[in-house]
Amino acid sequence: MGKRRNPAILKQLEDLGLGQHYPQHCPSQPAPPGGQPAAADAETRLGSPLNIRQVASLIGCSPWTVRQTLLKKGLPFFRSGASSKMIFYEAQVVRWIERQQQKGG
Repeated sequence: MGKRRNPAILKQLEDLGLGQHYPQHCPSQPAPPGGQPAAADAETRLGSPLNIRQVASLIGCSPWTVRQTLLKKGLPFFRSGASSKMIFYEAQVVRWIERQQQKGG
């Protein structure tokens, strides 16, 4: 038959405090050199997340042009999860536009 559990052993395990009961109280990741947390640094480098309509508005074209032309030319984007939604980051898009202008294309 099944083994009987020793209540004294179970009590000892409970007293050890194993596991993570309050994840919101976990220490955060250390800040990289320079003092800003990594998330803030990434936000600075990437800019605000944009959808395809917002990117089209920023560039001054239609969402169709973004999808059919600019993505093929290397406009940076990220596909999100199971929905495969395209996410663009404002600073990346601006840097891409500036590089295209320097190339003359």
